Amino acid sequence: MLVIAAAGGSSDDDDKKVKKVGEAEKTTQSDDGNSSNDKNDSKEDGSEAATEPVNEFYAGDIVETDNLRITFVSAQDYVSDNELIQPADGNKFVQAEFEFENISDSDVNVSSYDFDCYADGYDMQMSYTEGESLDATLSPGKKTKGSVVFEVPTDAAEILLQYETNYWTEDKIDFYISKPQ
Repeated sequence: MLVIAAAGGSSDDDDKKVKKVGEAEKTTQSDDGNSSNDKNDSKEDGSEAATEPVNEFYAGDIVETDNLRITFVSAQDYVSDNELIQPADGNKFVQAEFEFENISDSDVNVSSYDFDCYADGYDMQMSYTEGESLDATLSPGKKTKGSVVFEVPTDAAEILLQYETNYWTEDKIDFYISKPQ
């Protein structure tokens, strides 16, 4: 019972407060070389959008919880040079690069396994490729940078990555690789 009480007591309600704190340089590119994740911050009539969705972030956005500062560095198609690691016919790999910084006073675990990917609402599988891993236990003030790769249909209109910030409360942050306008 002590373990259950400790687990319930350590539930981090703080991570429910997710906020965008800035934008990094955006480097998302589509196959034709054009930026595919540009946000439209104004309405069709030319007026500014009233408010941005609370939990909708794109490449270049910097997001903070009470424990982490997360920079969504970039998102792009990924081509594997390993002939044994290739997407199935009709699919492609997408890669999202992130930087995590521990802004709390205690250690924080970051794991690529805390990411889920959905293409047009369907759960997608993570692809295990060589590269920089995000998996780390960060001491206060320390950072890690790496990427996650998922296999998605080539014709997917919406590709969403969800990062679970808290295992106990299942709080998630939505990072869009692509989203229909």
